[in-house]
Amino acid sequence: MSFTVSDLEDLQRLTSDLRDHLRRLTENIARLDDGLLKLHYARKVAGAFGDWLWEAQSVDPDELWDRLEPHLGHEDTGDALLADVLVRGRVARLPERPEAYLIVEISAVIDDHDVERAIRRTELFRRAGYSAIPAVAGREATGAAKALAEGRGVAMLQDGQESYWDEALRHWPVA
Repeated sequence: MSFTVSDLEDLQRLTSDLRDHLRRLTENIARLDDGLLKLHYARKVAGAFGDWLWEAQSVDPDELWDRLEPHLGHEDTGDALLADVLVRGRVARLPERPEAYLIVEISAVIDDHDVERAIRRTELFRRAGYSAIPAVAGREATGAAKALAEGRGVAMLQDGQESYWDEALRHWPVA
């Protein structure tokens, strides 16, 4: 059996189309996985974050809009409230148990962008006068995400394993 140049070009085009299709399919599955993980953490706040915050409860972003906007303006308030999960509770490891918010970014594979978003949104909450601590959660984390989280004091929950909480409390004091 012999192939013509046209046959080979068709095969190359088909292979390229198949590669593109698989890439899009993989990206869609990753987005679905991230979405399911966000729903899981939002529903299991007390179980997931209860070692960090006593009486941990998920906070509806809508109830915070009117409190944040006078301090942050419209655009920054919108950004702050785009956090994947907002958690309110009492800091378990501090004797006076002050109230604080966890500003949580969630991704199946936590990367440095997730850590940076958690930091940026936490800074917005703190600018508005809230005791807030950044956190990231997911199944896995890149080396860059781990290094950034440790260095910048971002609590990490990776496949149920807690990391950097003490660093987060030192870096983001709660009163």
